[in-house]
Amino acid sequence: MVLLSARLLRIQQFKKLIADNQNAMKGLMSGKHPIIKTKQYLDQGIVLRDGVKIMTMHYGNYESNYESHSGIRKVVELNLSQFQHKNPDVQILVIKDLTPSPFFTFFLENGERFYIDVEGKNQVEILSQIQKVIGKPKELIEKESIAAEANPANFGPEFNRKCICEVQGQLPCSFVDDVWPILERKELKKNINLNPKKYVFGMEDEDT
Repeated sequence: MVLLSARLLRIQQFKKLIADNQNAMKGLMSGKHPIIKTKQYLDQGIVLRDGVKIMTMHYGNYESNYESHSGIRKVVELNLSQFQHKNPDVQILVIKDLTPSPFFTFFLENGERFYIDVEGKNQVEILSQIQKVIGKPKELIEKESIAAEANPANFGPEFNRKCICEVQGQLPCSFVDDVWPILERKELKKNINLNPKKYVFGMEDEDT
């Protein structure tokens, strides 16, 4: 009876420990590598050239040359999400256990294709080679982002300001507010005291 009660007590303690661990991990991301799901990690991926339409990754889990496929296997495991995030218009395929050697295939917009052999290369070497061959340089990405920004001097239906009247200091549109006729604006301009120190009573003081 004593042994049974001690066993039940251990079971209850074990269940409580599991429940506490589950509550502690409740707010964390799941998966083998949770960091690859973060926005900061995804934004650090390689941006491919505009001419690339399809990218395929070929590798396998063969026992004979398992180590020669380890680099591209790491790229698929850790960097595939980055390629998909930074290149939404590129179709990315992973082809497994069909070829004896690992390689990348890039299909271009003009119908041509080329291959990158990555046999025996590690993850860093593969990524640096892709960036050098078909990736956009950082300077080009910055220029494209600046060119894509809207010019604040433009106005129209496709810009931030639909009309120039929205700029401070411009006359309002006639359909929004009543615009004074030209003659009345000229008379108003004559009576404006542009220099209060010189014209105490208005513009007429200049003659007197």
